[in-house]
Amino acid sequence: MRKHLAALFAALIVVFMLPLNVLAEYSGEITSANVVMVDTSSGSVLYEKDSTAKAFPASTTKLMTALVALENIPDLETEITVGIEVRRFSENNTLIGLVEQEKVRAIDLLYGMLLPSGNDAAATLACYLGGSIDGFANLMNNKAHELGMNDTHFANPHGLNDNTHYTTAADMAKLAVACTKNETLMEILGTRSYTLPPTNKRSGEKKIYSTNRFLDPDDGYSGVTGMKTGNTSAAKYCLVTSAERDGKSLVVVVLGDSSENGSARWTETAALLDYGFANLTSMPLSSLQLAPVKVQVAGYGRNDAEAGMLALDFDADGQTISGLTEDLATLKQNANKIVVTVNYLSDHLDAPVYKGDVVGTAALTYEENTFAVVNLVASRDVLASGDAAIVSTDNSMITEIAANTEDSGSSAIGTILLILAVAVVVAGLIYNFSSLGRKLRKKRQKQPSCADGHNFYLYKRSK
Repeated sequence: MRKHLAALFAALIVVFMLPLNVLAEYSGEITSANVVMVDTSSGSVLYEKDSTAKAFPASTTKLMTALVALENIPDLETEITVGIEVRRFSENNTLIGLVEQEKVRAIDLLYGMLLPSGNDAAATLACYLGGSIDGFANLMNNKAHELGMNDTHFANPHGLNDNTHYTTAADMAKLAVACTKNETLMEILGTRSYTLPPTNKRSGEKKIYSTNRFLDPDDGYSGVTGMKTGNTSAAKYCLVTSAERDGKSLVVVVLGDSSENGSARWTETAALLDYGFANLTSMPLSSLQLAPVKVQVAGYGRNDAEAGMLALDFDADGQTISGLTEDLATLKQNANKIVVTVNYLSDHLDAPVYKGDVVGTAALTYEENTFAVVNLVASRDVLASGDAAIVSTDNSMITEIAANTEDSGSSAIGTILLILAVAVVVAGLIYNFSSLGRKLRKKRQKQPSCADGHNFYLYKRSK
């Protein structure tokens, strides 16, 4: 059971989903339509404005295109042949100038798609991996489902206007957090400029630059690690940003900025990052002092002192929770109002269960907002009915020996019986040899002596 549970829950971490309040203390004005800020390490929402409303992502779509591409192209030195898909873009599209039958490395297509936002590079990657734009869109939607982006549907790899191509700021934050876990992707997203090498259709090098103003060393934002811009007539101006400072990591998503030249997406993102870094904190989950969950274990041994009743700890490995200072203080003061919803691995729990086993999860909710999902961990061993416990005579040490199956118990009994049988045989041999020695000594006393005084034995020679 231990191995089975460990395999299922090894990757489970605390996940924060909704804010406790909506950053009421933030005094800055947010004019963009759909905005969210999350703590990258936990997923805790620190600010949101209409973050679950339908919106168009424009070229921030290319974050998903890149993530899917990196997960499906094992060798980024692979040369990809450009197809007819590049004919379909008008001159007012953002392109890197690919032509049919041009052979371009996958890594160069990724840089060309993410830095200057080349739609032709996105389409080339899509047709290579999906066979068509529609085929690749299926891969994108499968990945979106995997990430829990339940209010998102992708129709293309570049983000050009399409009524069936939509998302939400909250969903884009989930995508952004997933992107931060891919080192190659983050290296590309954090690059200010890149030089495309020559190809079979282009003799010279070509230098490209990122559209992300935050990466500018002169007037950028200190701590920004990357992400993506976007702009279409339907989506307005968009921006997804990741940043790190003093061990804290944040993601901000801004969709629907209708300001002139999209200036608000930069100023509003910077202001939110300032506030987030200044107010993000953490505390041990144990500080909430939640009462342990108890569960009845079936098939427990008759010597179990608690009759199979098992207390479960909330992730007993020193788990911390993070959020705004005031939000965590509110949680701590109102811990008695936290609702715990348990989800067990199976309908019933069977012995043996060992201390440290993960047997399910618990959703922690405050004022109808689920702020964490944590592991439930067994606090002690509960042995099965066939198990045995042996206590040593030394009071300083107690040793428990648990038999895993009835066969192992039978084997132990057989071993003991064999040892006893051998002991009986050995004792008999010792006794017999002892008797023979006494008889021989008596015979020696009756034998005559030789002239030289040495004792000897008379043996009857065989004929």
